[in-house]
Amino acid sequence: MHSYQKENFLDRYDQLSENEKMYIDGILTAVNSGKHSYHEKETALHQVNEMLFQKLVNDSND
Repeated sequence: MHSYQKENFLDRYDQLSENEKMYIDGILTAVNSGKHSYHEKETALHQVNEMLFQKLVNDSND
């Protein structure tokens, strides 16, 4: 990941609601725990990506 992409993610993350942050943090914690299969981790990360993308799209339309 390029540094400008990481900064963009962090900027976008900071704009999320506390509930959205808790959801994403929970998924990332689960992914890092080692208790889940590769497929489960991939699905969870895809959900986080979709949430951030929708936030980006919705904010762009305002």
